[in-house]
Amino acid sequence: MRLHEWLADWHRSHTAELARRGFSLEEPTASEPEAAKPSLTAYFESEDRGVQVTAWSSGEVQFSTVDYAAAAEPTHTYHESLSPEQLEDELNERLNWARPPDPRG
Repeated sequence: MRLHEWLADWHRSHTAELARRGFSLEEPTASEPEAAKPSLTAYFESEDRGVQVTAWSSGEVQFSTVDYAAAAEPTHTYHESLSPEQLEDELNERLNWARPPDPRG
């Protein structure tokens, strides 16, 4: 499975959990089918922070994070190649920054 497909599956299987945590979720956006490097972009928004991730079939990933409360410009981080496990770790780290899990469960 290519990385952008993995991200689509991950998003689909975690939608309910992320909504319970208070994230606003949009349907992920796929690149055009004829794109040289197919990709998928997903956006996750909490009250004050946002996380966008784009994963390409090549294994490349770009994260953009923004703190709306600080009125800061987005911060972009690019990875040339990630495995699905690395992508999940990186994504969870950013989602926990955007909206820390409730310690009460």
